[in-house]
Amino acid sequence: TVEDQLYACGYTSDGTYSYAMNFRVTGTALFPWPDMGSFFVDGSFQLSRQMGILKGVEIGSTLVPGTRLVGVTGVAAIEPLAGMTLLDAEPLGDGRAILLYVEGDTYPMPEEGPWTFHAAVLVDGAAMTDLVTQTTDVRPVSIAFWRRSLHLGMPDGAVWISEGS
Repeated sequence: TVEDQLYACGYTSDGTYSYAMNFRVTGTALFPWPDMGSFFVDGSFQLSRQMGILKGVEIGSTLVPGTRLVGVTGVAAIEPLAGMTLLDAEPLGDGRAILLYVEGDTYPMPEEGPWTFHAAVLVDGAAMTDLVTQTTDVRPVSIAFWRRSLHLGMPDGAVWISEGS
């Protein structure tokens, strides 16, 4: 939701191709949401009552991971994430979020590393400051900020914890 507007995102498939379907919900009715174009949403993060992040896939002649910022004034790409792949985000509740992303925008994402991942703070969907950049053989899958430390979730269930201040 953004303000009092609820959005619904999904897809349909004819067995060969998948088609993004994005709607605004009013009462019990669905209305097309053309601002999204051909963007398949596979995750959402509410930054504040006035904005949220959608992560997904740009559907075109090729498929490319992408992000969108949804605000009261409309939908826009998140420019600092151009050419990157957002893995996870932790909204901080005040318009900021901790982001976990990797360099590159290949779809589907390669199975093998090494991976150069970044943890960054996104402010108001526009300004981004990297906090950590590291290259590993294993791609992290989630991020959290708890007790003044970053926590990275790994695919085997391990949690890596930063020692920062």
